[in-house]
Amino acid sequence: MTRGYRVELDLNNTQQTLCRKHAGAARWAYNYGLRRKQACYKAGQPTPSAIDLHREINALKHSEIPWAYEVSQCAFQEALRDLDQAFKHFFRKCRLKKEGTWNGTCGYPRAQKPEEGHWRMPLHGHHSGLS
Repeated sequence: MTRGYRVELDLNNTQQTLCRKHAGAARWAYNYGLRRKQACYKAGQPTPSAIDLHREINALKHSEIPWAYEVSQCAFQEALRDLDQAFKHFFRKCRLKKEGTWNGTCGYPRAQKPEEGHWRMPLHGHHSGLS
């Protein structure tokens, strides 16, 4: 049996700021990846994978997004992996609907919006800076 636990972190102001930065970076990476995949699809090019998108973001860090050095690279990587999973599920559900074995809707991945009080980001060991 698998159990899940919901916890609430008691963070100080510095840690809250760092969590907001990580959540914002993850949201930015997800939305950037979504825009790039849509642009490649419209141009008739193969869509980039999460690894390709992460390489692009690493190249952008030097010039266009210097704030990315303030957060862990894991925030970007996990968000891009989540985007790949969202597309995988979308295409699987569309295929199942076409076959007649899925009655639900095929939800295309949507851009992430900032939500007050709801932060979603991966925390991996000492890389997050919360320790």
